[in-house]
Amino acid sequence: MYKDSKQLKSQDKSGDEFSHILFPDIRFSELFVDFDRIQSDYRTNTWLVIDHILIEKPISSIDDLSEKNKSHILKLNSFIDFVKEKSNCNIKLMIDFYFSKYSPYKDKIFYLNENNSIMETSLSEYSLKFRALNFFGNESHRNKIYNNITYTNDEINSRRENDSAFSISKAYLGNDVTYGFNIDKIIFNPKNNDICILEYLLCEETQIVTPFTSHPIDILPALKDGDSSCEMRMPAHENV
Repeated sequence: MYKDSKQLKSQDKSGDEFSHILFPDIRFSELFVDFDRIQSDYRTNTWLVIDHILIEKPISSIDDLSEKNKSHILKLNSFIDFVKEKSNCNIKLMIDFYFSKYSPYKDKIFYLNENNSIMETSLSEYSLKFRALNFFGNESHRNKIYNNITYTNDEINSRRENDSAFSISKAYLGNDVTYGFNIDKIIFNPKNNDICILEYLLCEETQIVTPFTSHPIDILPALKDGDSSCEMRMPAHENV
């Protein structure tokens, strides 16, 4: 699976712009569930929901975060708990906290541990961890050993084009192809437990594309039907 995966190249902001057009009222934002990427870890048959959060100064606990970031993490945990309950999937939330490429702390990464404690590591070490997890997002790599080439902090920071989450993810990966993907917009209404997943298909006017021929991952059946296997499934698709 993922034989057509590729290196991250440039960020496509058209999806964000389209979302602003579709949902201009700020009240809609309360229903948005945003994170940076999702992938599978085929060693443990686990879905990994990954988010990169930009912060300004070092932290020692969640309490050190802004109210906005604390609310964001709470929303992510609530959404994932709901999906786990309904789908019987094993889902793990991974959050790292990074700094501006111009910050004196740019070589540090903080991340949320499974017990919700905050751990500190270097940009170099976290990049290695991130690339290893990405490597096992390819089903054919399930029983392989990741070639743990370590990049220096300076090498990683030199690849950062800006302070966006996309840019830090791209810098983490270096030359590795990506086995994760993002979702343009997820809307979750906790009052009635409705989930709406929006994926915008950017194509040429002469191009004919459908949701089932544009993306290698089909996660909707697992969410809808409570598929206990929770494995990624790949319908017939084409490169676009």
